[in-house]
Amino acid sequence: MDYDAAALRIILYTVGFILFLVVGNVIGASSRKKKEAFRKFDDLNERYVLRTLNTQSLTKAKQYKEILEDAHKEAQIPDSLSWGYNDDMSLVRDAVENLEMEDWERRAVRHLDAFYDCYDALTNCSLESFKDVEMFFKTKKKCIREWQSYFAVDVSEYDVKIYPKQYMREYLGDGYDPCMESHEALEKKLDDYVQRMRPEQKRKNLLYKKIVQYVQEQETVAQAALLKVDFPGYIEAEVKCCYTELIKRDRLVKTKLGNRWFVSLSDKEISKQ
Repeated sequence: MDYDAAALRIILYTVGFILFLVVGNVIGASSRKKKEAFRKFDDLNERYVLRTLNTQSLTKAKQYKEILEDAHKEAQIPDSLSWGYNDDMSLVRDAVENLEMEDWERRAVRHLDAFYDCYDALTNCSLESFKDVEMFFKTKKKCIREWQSYFAVDVSEYDVKIYPKQYMREYLGDGYDPCMESHEALEKKLDDYVQRMRPEQKRKNLLYKKIVQYVQEQETVAQAALLKVDFPGYIEAEVKCCYTELIKRDRLVKTKLGNRWFVSLSDKEISKQ
């Protein structure tokens, strides 16, 4: 019996020792793994925090942030040390958000500037010639187009919160008008200005007809003489403006004979008669 008890004790001691070694190895391996992950993170943190703060590339900054966040999770940093690394990650996230904001501004503000230039030109327009009438209608289309392009820049691409309407209010300052926040309100306000131009547009269209009719009656007329014709109710600058536009629209054509230019109806205009 004494022999069996001694043998059993030996077996139990042996099994216990083996278990102790196994558990110790497991704990040691786990500890080594944690230490390796922490060392890896510490190394990455030292390198990539500075890289993130110094780069001007949004793509690279996002890559560095992702590397650090993954390493941060894997390292399981002790609470006693986490505050320092959390501060580093806060700096990294702020740097990425700043680059995102700059990237959005680079894409959006050029449209906002172009929109406001058009809006200001339209709402403060003073007519001096028919060129201003033509400019007004073209500028109105561009104004709406640039407004749409500004709001079309996709804010969902960024993690940072961007509010285009609020940004517009702050960016334009005293130049801001509440109608700018709504497509319908903006269109209505600009249409009100368009209506003010209608009488001048009608005068211009009437002068087009008078010039075409005069050239048709003459069949061919010297350009210099045409520009001096007295069309009642119109000044010479208005005649020249409409004549130039008729040439551009291929309703009139000019031909050089010797040192002089002569004007006649285009084939396109003749076919409409």
